[in-house]
This record gives sequence, structure tokens and C-alpha cells, in this order.
Amino acid sequence: MKEDREEISNAAAVMGRKGGSVSSPKKTAANQNNWRGKKYHMPVVTISHKQTITTSLEVARVFEKRHDNVLDAISNLEIPDNFRLLNFKVVEYIDAKGEKRPVVNLTRDGFTLLGMGFTGAKAMTFKLAYIEAFNRMEKKIPIRIKVVRGDAETGARELGKVLRRESTDTIKLFVEYAMGQGSVNAARYYVSITKMENAALFFLEQKYTNLREALNLEQLMLISVADRVVSKALQDGMSMMLPYKDIYVLAKERVVTMVETVGKTTVPANLAGSSKAQQLSLTEAS
Repeated sequence: MKEDREEISNAAAVMGRKGGSVSSPKKTAANQNNWRGKKYHMPVVTISHKQTITTSLEVARVFEKRHDNVLDAISNLEIPDNFRLLNFKVVEYIDAKGEKRPVVNLTRDGFTLLGMGFTGAKAMTFKLAYIEAFNRMEKKIPIRIKVVRGDAETGARELGKVLRRESTDTIKLFVEYAMGQGSVNAARYYVSITKMENAALFFLEQKYTNLREALNLEQLMLISVADRVVSKALQDGMSMMLPYKDIYVLAKERVVTMVETVGKTTVPANLAGSSKAQQLSLTEAS
């Protein structure tokens, strides 16, 4: 809401007056290009009310920015009030001098939106570190899987949604990465990667508006694994600073290798899962 945005803006002003800088370590080629194993660049993500969060202080530390500048960036986000209310919460912390200072708790969605404004190869490295930190912490949150009355398929769908979200976040970073290397059609990778996974995993007897709704339990588990394989390949490729086209090839090769091990399955024709055009043609034929 407007009050929340003003609160964050006021917090930024307070930090600016008090000196909200975050000390940075001595910059070397190593800590600029490789965050693994370096405590300074390892983002801290915690769990609050069964939700993963980080803080504006952590964002400032990891991205080597002044805290008041991070608060300004949050305040200046052009987002709906309900999104701001759910994903950015102003709280207080006690600094080394014993003074109360403002800090913003960010959800994963909040961080993802804020991180879109941080550009450059170095920022990309830090965003990858954050993605891994969120993924690692979210695995510690108990997932409610419906197993009552043998409803394992519903549980698999719920788990699949969580894993798909992780994959989508990584694809967002990959699209940004590709654009940074000059790609003018990077946004097409959302569809290209989905089609690549589906073609590698399944023989399709018809087109589907929502293929995942037509999959059985075994196929749901396979596509969830494929999502993780793709996500890991994209992260590995970006960490190694490979050309974006080579990273896509790497992801495809890993999915194909997985399918060579588990085998390709058939998704049979199903009127309930078919596209509207096919439903119409099937109805007319009958």
C-alpha cells in the first residue's frame, strides 16, 4: 500500500542520514568471479512462517551496495500495493551502536523482482548464489503432500509446482544472461525449454493446452526431475560464463542423457486434456 511504500522510502532516508554503507572486502579477481566457498558472498536466507526470506541488509552485503540505496531501489519499484504488502515488510534491527534501524524483509518473489534491476556479470553471479540459497532453504520447509486415500498423484503435482517454480526462477536469470550477451529473442527460451523437455521425455498423441495436467504419476515425477536437470545445467553454464547458446545445448544434452537412462513414455490422446480445436474436431467426427 501507499503507506508501506512511504515507510520504505522513509527508511531509506533514515539510513542515508545515519550512513547506511556496508563494508566491502578487498576486491580481487577471485571474489569478483567466483562466490563459491567465500563466506562474504554466500547469501543468508531464512525461514519465517513457512516462507523463505532474505533482508535488504543481506542484499546490500552480497551485491556490495549501500543499504540506503537498496532501500531506495525497493521504494522505487513500480508494483501493485498488494504485491508490496505481501513481499516487502519493514521491520527494525539493532545496529552495533545499539540504535534501531530499518530493514526490509523480502520474500523470494520480492528479491526476484528487485534483483532484475541489478545488472552486469558480477550481479549475475550474486543472483545465482541467491537462487541456490533460496532453493536450499526451501527444501527444509515441510511440503504438504496429500497421501490420504492414496492420492499420491495430487501430492506429486503439488511437489512439481514447487520444483517448477525453482526452474522458472533460473530460466528468468538465463533470459537476462542471454540478453546481456546480445540475444534479441531471449524471452523465447521460456517456451523453447518447455518444448525441449516435453519432446525429449514424451511421445505425444495430441496437442495439450496444459500437458502436465494430462501426465500420470510416473510422468509427473520424470518431468520434475527434468526441471531440476535443466535448472542445474543453466546455473552451471552461467557460473562458467559460457555463451548462452552453448548453455542451452548443455541443458538439452543433460535432459537427453537422463531420458536415455529412464526411457521415453507415451502420453495418450485424452479429450479432457486436448486443445479446444482438437476437442471440436473430435466432437464433430463423432
